Amino acid sequence: AHQAIRIENAQLFGAHARLYRETAGAKPNCQFLLDAFSSNDTTSTPIDLKLGKLLVRGMSVQYDVEDQAETPGKLNPNHLHLKELRLNAIIHHLTPDSIKVELEKLAFEEKSGLRLEQMDMEASLTTQETSIQQLWIKMPHSTLSVPRLPCTDDALPRKWHIRRWLARMGCEGQMEASLSPGDIGSIVPRLQHFTDSIQASLTFAGAEGKVKVNDLHIQDQGKNILLWMDGWVQADTAGWQASGNIRQMEAGEHLLSWLKRNLQGQETEETAILRRIGRIAASGPLHYAHNTLNTDIELHTQIGTAHVRSTLHQMQDLDAHVEVDRLEANRLLADDGHAPLEDVSASIHLTGRLKGEDGKPQWRMAGTLGQLVFKHYPYHNIQVSASQEKSILQATVN
Repeated sequence: AHQAIRIENAQLFGAHARLYRETAGAKPNCQFLLDAFSSNDTTSTPIDLKLGKLLVRGMSVQYDVEDQAETPGKLNPNHLHLKELRLNAIIHHLTPDSIKVELEKLAFEEKSGLRLEQMDMEASLTTQETSIQQLWIKMPHSTLSVPRLPCTDDALPRKWHIRRWLARMGCEGQMEASLSPGDIGSIVPRLQHFTDSIQASLTFAGAEGKVKVNDLHIQDQGKNILLWMDGWVQADTAGWQASGNIRQMEAGEHLLSWLKRNLQGQETEETAILRRIGRIAASGPLHYAHNTLNTDIELHTQIGTAHVRSTLHQMQDLDAHVEVDRLEANRLLADDGHAPLEDVSASIHLTGRLKGEDGKPQWRMAGTLGQLVFKHYPYHNIQVSASQEKSILQATVN
């Protein structure tokens, strides 16, 4: 039998909680509370709690593992210091093997700079099923909405492992978000300068280790990047597999300066070549399995098109075939289009390694220039080859 506790309402104002472990392997000073809600505790009567209304204002919580180093400016799970904790919640029931809670508001600031302005949701968790309804998260410049997220599982894992969990769970839902990655700069420091907003939405469904994603849309406000695709991700004993179909992917001519501004906090002008290429559009399938990526992509720009079929073995060794159709080389080489080299069509085979013996890329290329116009004279079937290894570039034209 459970020890039933019924509370109409509870209020906590200006409280401070100090939690700690003396070493990483030691028990926390609040272990007695964890034991009270543990289903493994056979020494006392399990708790069955119902709380009509919980109101917390101006609370702070400090947790430290005292033998672990601190990381100023970066979120550290060994040193969590929350302040201005605000909470409105209804606990419909809480037992060692189930919980149903209605979170009307959760907000806090963490000393690393992470701020959660509001989180609402209704959650129900048992040993067989997890259900989250009306999840809403708001940070200073980001919002995330998940209307419905039901998941089924045969048991809550004692030691959580994502591949094993995916292999036996089922879930479905949809998500819409407006994200400013700089909001999580304290978690991923590389994103601290990323202040521009990105819109994202998707629907998903998962069962027996495979999660299918439909209508994944990603786009920034300036349309420097746009992605629309479907796909799936699967985890099993052999590892990760993923497959996708890119319906539409576009990169604007200012993409690199946009990335540099948001990732490095630096303003730069776009290079002349990228400006001349203009907007790049891509579509086609891709597949990842056994640490190998295969792609079959069509590329379209304002100066020509290309078809790229590639395999990246062990995410290191590249084998690609590129077909270029009527590249307007004169527009690529000069702003006014006045250049001696004009239309180029080519078939190229490219092999190489992303990181050679000297730590730099090495590659070999061989192919045929099916057509080339130079100073208004057409040439056909020119054999070309080139390679770069240990910073030495070699090329031949026949």
